[in-house]
Amino acid sequence: MPETYPKIKPQWVQWSIIVGSVLILEALSRGGLIRRTILVPPTEMVYTLAGFIVANQVTPHFIRTMVETFSSFAIAATFGIGIGIFFWKFIRIGKMFEPYIVSIYAMPLVLFYPLLLIFLGLGSPPIIFITTITSIIPIILNTTIGFREIGEVLHKVAKSNRCTPWQTFSKVLFPAATPFIFTGLKLGFIYALIVTIGMEFILTDLGLGFQVHQYYDFFNSPAMYAYIVLNLLIAVLANALLFRGEGAVRRERA
Repeated sequence: MPETYPKIKPQWVQWSIIVGSVLILEALSRGGLIRRTILVPPTEMVYTLAGFIVANQVTPHFIRTMVETFSSFAIAATFGIGIGIFFWKFIRIGKMFEPYIVSIYAMPLVLFYPLLLIFLGLGSPPIIFITTITSIIPIILNTTIGFREIGEVLHKVAKSNRCTPWQTFSKVLFPAATPFIFTGLKLGFIYALIVTIGMEFILTDLGLGFQVHQYYDFFNSPAMYAYIVLNLLIAVLANALLFRGEGAVRRERA
């Protein structure tokens, strides 16, 4: 049955929802229907954030958050892919440890922060530790699944072309598992960013998450929401870049 309704691009709907939500919040806050202690106008959030950026108040906190995020992600990606390949190569060992990994995945690791304070103190080390553990799990699981899903036909192709074990792995198997691995990396980076900002609320004296917490304690709503907007912009930008990267990988594999 042919479609009779007009075709609307998904991007138009997405932007309409965003713009409409911002306009509604602006009207409610400007009209006094919501107290300033609860919500300030979005335009005021952006104006306050711009003032912080011009005054160079954001830079040290932004650098701290990015260093913690990328450090955690780099460690998680390096070890996560390696462990995932190990679990694929040694199936029995992988099946032995997978239940524990999944259990850790579902566990709120923030509960262990008192112990981390004792052993690692305040600052970046406990944040990087928790973030790395959280980020590494989807990378391990997706890497393992990616290699397990490789069809037997690819092994036969490599064998028929007399590939060495290293050539089979690097030229055939690893590229075939790349879409799954990239999905794990994408999730790992998103978790790294989320956990880093969240842990900065309680375990540091610097960072974008710390600024939100600090201004909340000082009842400075415009400044608090300015940093919330900045965190949202970073998350949206990271997601957009990751989805573009994933799309490029899948198109290359198609």
